[in-house]
Amino acid sequence: MAVDGVVEGSVMRSGTTVRVSLRLIRLRNEQVVWQGKHDGDLGNVFALYDEVAEAIATELSASRGGRASSPRKLIGVAPEAHIAYLKGRYLWNRRSGKDLFASIAEFERALKISPDFALAHAGIADAHVLLGVWGLETAHTAFRMAKVAAQRALDLDASLAEAHCCLAEVLKDYEWNWSAAESEFQIALQLNPNYATAHHWYSQLLVVRGQHTEAIAQIELARRTDPLSPAINAYVPYIYLAARDYRRALEEARMAVQLEPYSSLAHWQLGRAKLFSGMVGESVETLESAAELAGHLPMWDAELSFARARAGDRAGAESILQDLIDRARLHYVSAYDIALCFAGVGHRKAALDHLEHAYEERLMRVISMGDPEFDDLRTEPRFVSVAQRLRLVLIQTRRSPG
Repeated sequence: MAVDGVVEGSVMRSGTTVRVSLRLIRLRNEQVVWQGKHDGDLGNVFALYDEVAEAIATELSASRGGRASSPRKLIGVAPEAHIAYLKGRYLWNRRSGKDLFASIAEFERALKISPDFALAHAGIADAHVLLGVWGLETAHTAFRMAKVAAQRALDLDASLAEAHCCLAEVLKDYEWNWSAAESEFQIALQLNPNYATAHHWYSQLLVVRGQHTEAIAQIELARRTDPLSPAINAYVPYIYLAARDYRRALEEARMAVQLEPYSSLAHWQLGRAKLFSGMVGESVETLESAAELAGHLPMWDAELSFARARAGDRAGAESILQDLIDRARLHYVSAYDIALCFAGVGHRKAALDHLEHAYEERLMRVISMGDPEFDDLRTEPRFVSVAQRLRLVLIQTRRSPG
C-alpha cells in the first residue's frame, strides 16, 4: 500500500488576510514537485478553501496524467454547518453502529443551519445505507430514507458524485436493479474519478454480476485513491473471498488489521479468511475479537456462530443462534443473520426459510448469498430459485478447507 507523496502546508494571518502556503513532496526522493501560495480574506474563507482544493486537485491530476475534479462549492453554507458535516463524515467513516447514528445527528445539525446543503443530505443517505446493510434498520426504512435524502441532494446539486453513488447503492442493495445501479456508479465516477467510496461500492455490484476480475480492479482503485481508509482496506479481503482466492484474502485481511487494530470490520474479514483457509480454530478466536469490538451486533455474532459450528462447537453456535432469536423478539434482527447461523449448524431447511424471508424483506445482504458461507446450500432448489430471482451470477466453487 504505497503513498506517492504528501502535501505540506502552513497558514499565516495578517489582520483579516490569510495566506496558505503549500508544497507537494514526492516521498521516494523527498523532492518538492510543486509549491504555491494562496491569499484570501477571513470573511470569505470558503472561497479560499475552493481555490486551495482546486490547486491541489489540478496538480495531482496533472501528475497522474488525468483531469482535475472540481472541488465541491460551499457557497451559501454557514461555517458551522460545514463543521457539523465534517464531524458527521468522520463518524460515518468510523463505521460502528453508534457512530452511524451519531453521524446522522451531525448531518441533521448541519441542515438545521443550512437546509440546502447538498453534501449533508448525501451524508444522511450514506448513513442510512450502512444501517440497512448492517441490519440496524429494516431494509424498507433504511433504503427508502436513503433514496429520499440522495434525491434531495441531487435536486440541489446534480453534479454531486456522493449523491449519485448513494443512489446507485440503493438501486443495488434494495431495488436490485443492476443496470440502473451501474449507470449511477458510472456517473459518480465520471463526476469524480477519485471518489473512493464509489469504487468501493461498485466493486460489490461487480461481484453480484459475477465479474470478479473487474471487482478486484475496482476495490484496488478504491484503496489506491484512499490508501489509509480502514473501511476500504477491510473490504479488500471480502472481494478476494468472494472470488475464492483464500490465500490473497488472508494476506489482505492481516494487512487491514495491522492498519487498524481496533477495526471490527477488519477482524471480521480476517476471521472469515482464516475460516475458509482451513484455520478454523484461529478463525473463532479472531471472530470473537471482531464481535467484541463491534459490541456484539447481530451481523458479527452470526458469523461467530457459523465459525463455532464449523469448529465443532455446536453448543456454542446454537447458543448464539438462540440469543439472536431472543433478541429478535425485542429488536430488529436480520433474517439473513439467522439464516447464516442455521447454515452453520446444518439446519438446511431453516436456513433456506430465512434466506427466502430475507428476499421477501428485500434485505441487502441476501445479494451476498453467493459468499462461501452458503456454498453447502448451492444445490438446493430453493437456494437456486432465490438466486435466479435475484439474477445473481454465482461463481463456480469448490468446497472450502473449513
